[in-house]
Amino acid sequence: MIKTTVTNLNIIKLKQHLEFAFESFGIKSRILQDIALMKYFSVPTNKIWTINVLVGHEKAAFANLIEQEMYIDSKILKVNYLTLVYVYPKHRGKKLVSYIIDEVERVSLEHNHSASFVIARKAVKDLYYKFGYHGFSIFPEIKLNTKSMVIEDKKNNISKLEEIASTYEATYSKITGSLVRNGQYWESINSYAKQGIINISALRLNKQFAYMIIKDSVLIEAAGDLNIMTNLVNKLAIKNFKILKSHPLGNYIISNGGNYYLRPEIKEGHLLRPFNNSENIFDKYIIKPNEISTISSKKMVMNINLLNEW
Repeated sequence: MIKTTVTNLNIIKLKQHLEFAFESFGIKSRILQDIALMKYFSVPTNKIWTINVLVGHEKAAFANLIEQEMYIDSKILKVNYLTLVYVYPKHRGKKLVSYIIDEVERVSLEHNHSASFVIARKAVKDLYYKFGYHGFSIFPEIKLNTKSMVIEDKKNNISKLEEIASTYEATYSKITGSLVRNGQYWESINSYAKQGIINISALRLNKQFAYMIIKDSVLIEAAGDLNIMTNLVNKLAIKNFKILKSHPLGNYIISNGGNYYLRPEIKEGHLLRPFNNSENIFDKYIIKPNEISTISSKKMVMNINLLNEW
């Protein structure tokens, strides 16, 4: 007999569950574990659902479902992320993920989530596509064909997180697919910077301000005054960018010799499934097979920022 349970764990039990999940997924770095815990703790526990699948009395699979607010067409909608989906080795091949998806459907409808998002690794192939999830991410990248300098000062701590947060909101609230971030979420990002995993650079000129976040010499996020952003790009000699061309900085980079590359994924990568009659909102962002050859001219695109992934 197969049954499911869905619970909102308290902080202590959630931490225990996550530590077990880290072990199951082979996440051994204590630093990465602690940062992940901080990110989870930025979400109220009643907005995190742990789904367990039982075969008889034995736990056979589990997953987490996390409610988030996302900017879609400059509006804030409630969505959820399906993450840490794990099936125990002895129970694989029993189609247990279908039971998890049933609970995702139930929670999404019950809590009025507009869509469910999942990141499908290549190992699972088109599994989630079969359950009604569709690819939307184009995995954008812009490259400048000039010699790049090494970015130094990998470890830093930005003290003015509130200003960075408000600057992020001003820019990314207009970029579909961006998450609404609270203070604790920003603290988890700042922890990445403290550990040297990312570099946060900020600059103020007169009354204008901008910041950018760089990982492995690639710009993954930038917001604020365009002139200051371009100043930082030149100052840091950044040559690789993972941003949309619709980003305020995108056109500048392309007009200055940047080549725009796309890697659209239909059945893998970042996927979404609309709920609660929101198909009309998301349909224009879903990548359809007949659009692959013309994807660079597709007007309505969205992408999940690396720091907004779950």
